[in-house]
Amino acid sequence: MSVQERDAIADSIRTLLTTTYTFDGSDPVTRFMKLYPDTGEVVSAASGGFTVGRDSVRRALSTFWQTAGQFMRQPSWTWGAMKIDVLSRDAAVVTARYTIPHWTPEGKPHVLGGAWTSVWNRREDRWVIIQEHLSDLPRDVAERVEATMPAAPPPARR
Repeated sequence: MSVQERDAIADSIRTLLTTTYTFDGSDPVTRFMKLYPDTGEVVSAASGGFTVGRDSVRRALSTFWQTAGQFMRQPSWTWGAMKIDVLSRDAAVVTARYTIPHWTPEGKPHVLGGAWTSVWNRREDRWVIIQEHLSDLPRDVAERVEATMPAAPPPARR
């Protein structure tokens, strides 16, 4: 492959990540799940365990959203360093840092994040994640970021 082909593939995956991982008021679980294949195995590792299968990924995302995510006030997904290795026209590996700064329902600053490595495969002209591993941000690092956040925004009006 030419450098231009590799750059174009890397740019398309980077764009998929940055446009998908946002909090825009739509259902994040449905939006995030668009990055996984409709069929076949998906391996997802986090918090010392792993799951195999699209349904398991959906369950994990849904559980997170129902128990924590929906309560985040003004979350924003922030990408840090991102390394995209294009292995072929149909395979790539992404390693990236991310944070999700937000405020708790009580108005306290809180940050989730870490490092994420994902293996991508082009299927039917669509890039999808077939394997991923998330490593959580150490709590002391998150606390340092939280200390830099401004005062809590006013509650949203209903």
